[in-house]
Amino acid sequence: MLLEAWVVIIMGIVVGVAGQLSYLFLVDQNLIKDLKIKMKELQVQLKGKSRTDPDYMELQNQLLRHNATMMKHTMKPTYVTFVPFLIIFLLLEFYVSTVPVAIGQSLPLSISGSFNGSISSLSNCIKLNGGYNATMRIVKSESFSSVVSSSDCNVMLLTSNRTYNISLTGLIGSRSSKAYTLGPAKLSFTPDTLVITSLPFSIPFIGNQLNWFWTYFILSLVSSLVLRQILVHYKLIF
Repeated sequence: MLLEAWVVIIMGIVVGVAGQLSYLFLVDQNLIKDLKIKMKELQVQLKGKSRTDPDYMELQNQLLRHNATMMKHTMKPTYVTFVPFLIIFLLLEFYVSTVPVAIGQSLPLSISGSFNGSISSLSNCIKLNGGYNATMRIVKSESFSSVVSSSDCNVMLLTSNRTYNISLTGLIGSRSSKAYTLGPAKLSFTPDTLVITSLPFSIPFIGNQLNWFWTYFILSLVSSLVLRQILVHYKLIF
C-alpha cells in the first residue's frame, strides 16, 4: 500500500480516538451524570402534569436550563479540537489527496487549443494513447492517456510547418495539475486521486475502493464510535 494511504488510515483513527479522549478528560463527567439524572426526573414530573398546571412552566424552564448547561460543557472538547482537526484535514487534503506523478504511471492528459499537427518527443519519453508520436486535429479540447518515462522530458509539436518545444519540468513528483504551453496547444496533466483499495470492509455500491476523504471520514467515525462505546460501558463517560 502507498505511504499516503497509510497516513490517511492512521490519521483517521487518531482523529476519531482523540475526539473521544478529549471528551473524557475535558468534560466534568460527574456533572454530566448529575444533569442527566435531574433531567430524567424532570421529564417524569412533566409527563404527570397538564400544560395548564402552574408548575408545568417552571419544571420545563428547569429542564431547559439543565439541557443548556449540559450542552455548554459537552461542547468544550469541540472548542479545543476544532482548529487542530481542521489543520490535520487541510494538510491531508494538500499532501495526500492525490498520488504523486511517477515515472511509468498512466496519467490523464488534456490537450486544448486549435491546431492540426503531431506531438512527439525525440527521446521517446512520453507516450500518448500508447504511442510516442500522435497526429491529431484539435478544435477545442481532447483527452488522452499518457505515460512519462523520464523526469527530463521534452515534447515537440509540429503544426503548420512550425515546430514548438517544451520541457515538462516539475511534472514527475507533482501532486497538483500541471499545465504547459506548447505553441498553440496547452497540455494539462492531472494526477490521480488517491484511492485506497485494501480496506477490510466493503460499502454497498462502492466496494472497498475509497478515495482518501471517505477513507478518512469512515475510519475516524468508526474509531470514535467504538471508543465511545467502550468508555460508556466502563462508565468513564456519560
